[in-house]
Amino acid sequence: MEALLAVEETGNDLWKELKELYWAQYVQNSVDKVQFERYVRKVKSADDYWLVRALLAFSDSRKACTFNSRFEWLTMQAHGRQYPPLASKDAGKLIWNARREFRYAEPQQAAYKQLARPRGDAVADIQQHPDLGNCSMVCALINVKRTCGTADMVADCGDVAQVNLFFNGARRLVTLHRAEVRQNMRREQLAVLSPDMHDKLIEQAYFEVAHGMNYESMGSNTAMDTYMLCGWFPLVVETSEVDFPFVQRYLARGAMLALGTHATRTIDSFCLRKNHDYAVLDVCGTVFRIRDPLVAGNVIELAWEDVRTAFHLLYINWDAHTQCQLYEKFHFRYNSAVHNRFMSWLNKPTYRVVNDTESELPVYALFERHLSNRKYDNSIVGVISGENLVSDTEEGNNIGMQWVELTVPPHSSRILFYHSNTNTNCTLHLFSNSPRLKVAKWSSAESSRLAVLDGCWQPISKNLTFTHWPAFKFEIKHPETDGVHVSLQFCWANEHSAALFIYHASDYRYEKPLLHRPGPLPFPQAFFELALDTNTPYVVLCQSMDVGADAAFQLAIQTEKQGSVISTVPTSRAYGGLRFHTSKLVSTAAKRIELPFKVSRSTDLHITLYSKSSPLVLKCAVFSDGSDEAITATPGFVPINDYPYVLPITFAKERSLVLLIELQDTVPDSTVTIEIGSNCAFNFCGHDVDLARV
Repeated sequence: MEALLAVEETGNDLWKELKELYWAQYVQNSVDKVQFERYVRKVKSADDYWLVRALLAFSDSRKACTFNSRFEWLTMQAHGRQYPPLASKDAGKLIWNARREFRYAEPQQAAYKQLARPRGDAVADIQQHPDLGNCSMVCALINVKRTCGTADMVADCGDVAQVNLFFNGARRLVTLHRAEVRQNMRREQLAVLSPDMHDKLIEQAYFEVAHGMNYESMGSNTAMDTYMLCGWFPLVVETSEVDFPFVQRYLARGAMLALGTHATRTIDSFCLRKNHDYAVLDVCGTVFRIRDPLVAGNVIELAWEDVRTAFHLLYINWDAHTQCQLYEKFHFRYNSAVHNRFMSWLNKPTYRVVNDTESELPVYALFERHLSNRKYDNSIVGVISGENLVSDTEEGNNIGMQWVELTVPPHSSRILFYHSNTNTNCTLHLFSNSPRLKVAKWSSAESSRLAVLDGCWQPISKNLTFTHWPAFKFEIKHPETDGVHVSLQFCWANEHSAALFIYHASDYRYEKPLLHRPGPLPFPQAFFELALDTNTPYVVLCQSMDVGADAAFQLAIQTEKQGSVISTVPTSRAYGGLRFHTSKLVSTAAKRIELPFKVSRSTDLHITLYSKSSPLVLKCAVFSDGSDEAITATPGFVPINDYPYVLPITFAKERSLVLLIELQDTVPDSTVTIEIGSNCAFNFCGHDVDLARV
């Protein structure tokens, strides 16, 4: 012990310097070339086999420095400790974390008061310690040792033990300062009971990573713990929801199985423990040979129907490398402030899988949420055909792993999206068998048949009409067809209801909506479908039913017709969307009002009338100054209220113009609001002229 402490206190400087090189390369992204060459000379003169081997591993990994490798180094922390993506066989005496005591429950602390060198246990096989609630980890260890072994997981280098576990998107290194296991005076160990010291080291590494160095754990589930030990795909299903052919399909892939009982009840006739996991040693026909990790050598045999009765959960782990030759992984950051703005997959991290072959291709994808202090957060994975607005399938759970198996038809694509209810780092593991199957991060901006429009509502005055709500002009262009089927998705980020309108752009009065769902939309997401003409401009209006709304919204427009191109541009119903505009409030105490104004050049005019105070009946016209012929006018007297009345849009060649209003009856305590939009600057001339007094 004293010798070990002396080594640590003197620093073993070359090992510390190697760690600093790793840190500079992958975390700080800068390695001093002169410093590195000087270090190589030091290692050559040290004549340390393990040090040379670790340095060679560092040089190899530097040559393959990619986004993935850097991301794996930047995400190597869990519970405040560092776990780099290094192989145990190459790590040597690299120590990444300071020594820290494990935490124990008070009864455990009272019973086990001494640290000492471990001895082999008087057991023939792996067995769960009765004072530890880690049945899932022991079941995982039983299955992993039986199926693929643990020789590559642990490496001993003097007083340092290095253990590899799979988490945070990579195979990672857990450094144990020495073979240290809690024991009492009789050498009874607070650890997995096993004749193999490596089993105890694996368990110790597991408790450090999965439970933050806390032996007072209530466990996890066997599928997740098996993944942590060997990296095989985890799947958790309820036994009542699957049949035996489902189990056979995974057994044919060489899967490892385990079973979990109910947390609140067991079937007395089977003598099983509540809320406990059992390892499945093998399956003969439909008979499962099951072992309780607390009892070595005691095998229970149950037929499949009895398994469904006695057990609640089926845990499955299988090695996707046995089914697929190609493997890719993609790391990403899930930011809930960005990705959870709306209830739409269009805001989620998305990956497109493209099959460019003549045959359909199977794809296996696993989304792994990185470890965090938050447990049981929900995650969802969905599959989209083409670029549809509605997903084909969505599956979710709260265990941190969500995987999907899909088949991509020839010359087709599928989109995978991921949802989490909290911020997290995540990794997509994807397996396939064809180099012509391409996977890449996807954005809606890459599609010509899909337009995603973002906007926001801001509080407006009650005196303004709903023409001030955000609007967009769009057109679907296609060289061959006259009409297309269009899907729309409307999402907004507050609890108030909303409405969506679509008009022909030529419907300047907005009197004939092509789409207006009766009444407001009560939920913050709505879908619509309608047929529209190609090569024809339309206007879509996004309205909040709350004039004080201060919230974002999103509108997606999609057509499945190949060759379609959707073009969009923001516009406004207010002032006809024209650049220059003004609003004027005019008293209706006089029967006849004349408003002269000037424009800087020939221009389009968009004139809107409405009254918030009381209904009116009037007629309105625009003349060139000195002319008796109206440029635009209402068709006689028309009713005016808080719904806007738009005069026919016109083009005025003259610069001096007059707007004339004639009321059917005067309304002394009322007003009419006039909004004028144009392509150029204009201004009203002098005071309003009351013709009744001239």
